[in-house]
Amino acid sequence: MKLGAAVAHAVDSAADLYFVSVQAGRRVAILEAATLTEVRSVTTPGPTDAILYLPKSHRVYVTHDDGADVWVIDPEAAKITDTVTIPGVPEVMVHDEKSDRIFLNIKDKDVVAVIDPKSNKVVARWPTARPGCRMAWPLTMPITACSSLAAMEF
Repeated sequence: MKLGAAVAHAVDSAADLYFVSVQAGRRVAILEAATLTEVRSVTTPGPTDAILYLPKSHRVYVTHDDGADVWVIDPEAAKITDTVTIPGVPEVMVHDEKSDRIFLNIKDKDVVAVIDPKSNKVVARWPTARPGCRMAWPLTMPITACSSLAAMEF
């Protein structure tokens, strides 16, 4: 099986599916976990990067690698059902089940955008650096002397 430049994946263990962010192909490939056979594909308007699957809503969230969007995908219908406008270029994305929030690192703004998956809207923006402590292209949320998230609790 050849997908192309796959950069990230998410798993639906209940349905036995993998969701693969295929950046060069501008798509999300949906694979059967047992055989790694591609069963569906969702074309995206741009290159993809970080990807999450939320079992509660049965939705896949995938970031626009060089844009300011997160696409929400219905994997059963194999289509984009919503677009979340975010405040900059995305990098790393995680979901906290307790708060039911998605936390997304905005690498060109030193901000974490908080997305409510029920409304698919950005509901908060948290700075990750103090003025003068710019972190160039962070890939994660580093806890440093410049960080304002050192005591963050989820």
